[in-house]
Amino acid sequence: MLNPVISEQFETVQGVVGHIGRVTGGGTAVNAGVYIEEGTGYFDDLERNYGVTLNRTLIDESFAWLLGSGVVKPSSQDGQWNTALRASLEAEGYEWAGDEGTPQVGYDNAMVWRTYSIFDAETDKRHAADELLEGSNVTLQVLSEVQHLEFDEESADGAKLTATCVVYDKLSDTEGTERSRRRVCVRDGGRIILSAGAIHTPAILMRSGLGPKEMLEAAGIDVVKDMPNVGKDLHDHPQTPIGVGLKAPGPVTIQSIMATRYAGPKCDAENPSPNEECHFILIDELSQGYGITTGMALTAAKGAAQGKVTRSAFSLLKGFWECAHDFDIALKEEEVDPDTDAAEAEAPPICNDQQAEMADCTRQGGSLLSWVTDPLSRGSVSLAANGSVVVDPKYFDHPMDRQAAALSIKEIVKLLVSDDMRNITANGEESCFASDLLTSGLISSAMGLIFPPSKYAPADADLQLFPRGINASMLDTDDSPETLEEIFLSVADPLYISIWHYCGTVSMGTLIEGDDFLLTGTSNVHVVDASVIPAVTRVNPMATIMMLGRYAGVQLGEKRETLRHKERQYTFAVARAEAPLVDDGGDGDDGEGETVSGSVGLGGRVW
Repeated sequence: MLNPVISEQFETVQGVVGHIGRVTGGGTAVNAGVYIEEGTGYFDDLERNYGVTLNRTLIDESFAWLLGSGVVKPSSQDGQWNTALRASLEAEGYEWAGDEGTPQVGYDNAMVWRTYSIFDAETDKRHAADELLEGSNVTLQVLSEVQHLEFDEESADGAKLTATCVVYDKLSDTEGTERSRRRVCVRDGGRIILSAGAIHTPAILMRSGLGPKEMLEAAGIDVVKDMPNVGKDLHDHPQTPIGVGLKAPGPVTIQSIMATRYAGPKCDAENPSPNEECHFILIDELSQGYGITTGMALTAAKGAAQGKVTRSAFSLLKGFWECAHDFDIALKEEEVDPDTDAAEAEAPPICNDQQAEMADCTRQGGSLLSWVTDPLSRGSVSLAANGSVVVDPKYFDHPMDRQAAALSIKEIVKLLVSDDMRNITANGEESCFASDLLTSGLISSAMGLIFPPSKYAPADADLQLFPRGINASMLDTDDSPETLEEIFLSVADPLYISIWHYCGTVSMGTLIEGDDFLLTGTSNVHVVDASVIPAVTRVNPMATIMMLGRYAGVQLGEKRETLRHKERQYTFAVARAEAPLVDDGGDGDDGEGETVSGSVGLGGRVW
């Protein structure tokens, strides 16, 4: 994730750090790898609310194709963390969906299931979408960054635009210290498919002169076509991580269990459905590794930028995080047996004694993560006057998103105080993460300090992450908007981070025509990535986006074959019409026979 060769880091207007895949596999090369298919209800909503009609049979076939690819497998369920979490969820009324797991989310109330993943627990290998490509059909340009498209000037007067070339920078190395501008052009009838994601796809279109006129002019870009909706409706799943320390180490897990339920004061117990006071919430998990510290580092960066976290607290955490990261690399370089005590390896110079001990300790932890599954807040991707990309998701701009976040946090706290979780959680002197929530009940003690009081970090008011005041009695409070707002401001607002599910900036129903994903106003530019989704999936969108890639490939392939067939028929008909009548050498009657001159071809079309 933090390797700049693989992942590009950026920061939103709110100070939230995000990451974009820079390699062929895109987001599937840097994300959590969770594979969950959306059900029919999601596609019903797209059709009802956005006028997006997709071929349901092809959707099912595309999902089946992905599952049969060998890239997707059930997540591992080993270890005390998963066992305790599942038991806690079942004690709270969540129904277990089955040991085999399911690749599709369930929308019945209170469900917990084993997810599918592109991580292979048996081989310790991470798969990615690029493995699904037919390599013989692909010419890959590495160390290249697309800048903009060029269009046929003759098609700019009211007619549909025809893209002719892709302009890109060829980089001398992974850091891009030297660049050379290059151009590759499509042949007659060729098509361009943009798959740069919800951040970069609209930016490429804007740099190509397609976007809001005033913004393009302010950035000094010639307007090819005024398209006000390019870059609009950006949204994401904001996530609040809550970490705890564990008594014993275990296997690394990444969202191997997910749980959903409807929560809120106006949920119908028998047949719940989302409304202003009933929200569909989701909880998932991370354990071991650096999942906890990474989330805390990203949280602290945002909080420091907003003045909600002291600079000294951020500096301490940043130094510790860098220590933990480098320490892991040092272990690999020295070929230390991962089953031995990490303390046997020499810590790198960046670590002081306290940080080195902490680096080992934090491998032994877990996090519960709450999502806003159906965010209503909408932001934008735009270009500044200097041409730089501005990302503004407007997190929690809508009050219902704030309520959903607070309800999810209450649900997590219920799980953390369960007997099953108490049995595996380390407290006080036992842990580098003093989970005082499980002993004193204080939310602020469990989450309020970047380093809670423990054997490694003494109490220090200067390390306070967010205001004190909300304690475990929140579990007994009502779910009124006022109470939920208080919980949001005290817990979610300082802690939330992005889960990198950016969607909606070149969406179907607004900018995309038909189910071959043609960009409106153009004749040959298609967009196939998360930017086309007008409403983010209620769970991890990776499976749905991969499905759309397969779906689009099939649709474009069928249209290509249809066009070829029509051209063959046309060429054949023209040849017949122009062919001379000849004597068939028969019995002397007027010959009706014809012979075809010329050959039947593809009419010069190249795809």
